[in-house]
Amino acid sequence: MLYDRIIKQGTINEPGGKPDPQFALPSTVNWMHALRILIQDSGLNFTAADAFYARLGKRSMDTLVENTVLEQLFLGLHHLSALEQFRSGTKTSDFARVGILAWYYGIANAASAMTAAQSGSFQEDHTGTARLWDTEIASRGLAMEPFNWRVSSLVERTYKPEIAAYKAGSAGRLLIKPTTKSEALGVAAEYLSGSANWHAWRAKEEIMNTSEFKTLGVKDFRTKAAQALRDGRLGRKSVGFIHQASRYRGKANIVRRFSSRTDQAPKHFSRGSLMI
Repeated sequence: MLYDRIIKQGTINEPGGKPDPQFALPSTVNWMHALRILIQDSGLNFTAADAFYARLGKRSMDTLVENTVLEQLFLGLHHLSALEQFRSGTKTSDFARVGILAWYYGIANAASAMTAAQSGSFQEDHTGTARLWDTEIASRGLAMEPFNWRVSSLVERTYKPEIAAYKAGSAGRLLIKPTTKSEALGVAAEYLSGSANWHAWRAKEEIMNTSEFKTLGVKDFRTKAAQALRDGRLGRKSVGFIHQASRYRGKANIVRRFSSRTDQAPKHFSRGSLMI
């Protein structure tokens, strides 16, 4: 009853009714199933990670950087401990939302520890953390599969072939629960493609509000000048695992408020909070 009221009647920030998250829910759940299958298939665990990163050695860092690394590792382990406790719960609906938050913030803290150790840099916001981890870790071959999956650009003609390479001919689909590695490849690739598409859409909305775009005197990207401006900006943006993790957290927890322009978002982008 509560679900129907919120979806059909709406809330203060979305009085016309919230979008039904029937696409968002299975896509996020199936992405997690795909990650589990790919992780198990690759034999990824703490022992394998120790062996993978042992070759890097320890970078020389000052006390403040080292303390930042240790702080973020501690926070990440705290969230991991919380997830371990959730495993003993009997009714998953009681803690599903906070479980997703614990998972994401554990991921974000681990990412911050890695970037601080790698470059001595630290970002206070989710977007900055995702960007820095992708450029400092994933793009340099310092992430283990499948967490190293990324698109190097948000220009469609660039990232589409990259997605196809990850998909490797898989017939797996995002809205169908994967049960094999082949199906998981397809699901994971489609989720990365959707994330790239979503970030590209957001970037284009931002471009349309810039003075450079307004100077062109156009309303879309049909002209060569507008396309050059768009592709120049999109070509400098990449999307990796932390971007996807942040989007996963957002689907479950964040209520997004849209302006009249951003209401034009593709239909499969959930604007409201995911009802779990």
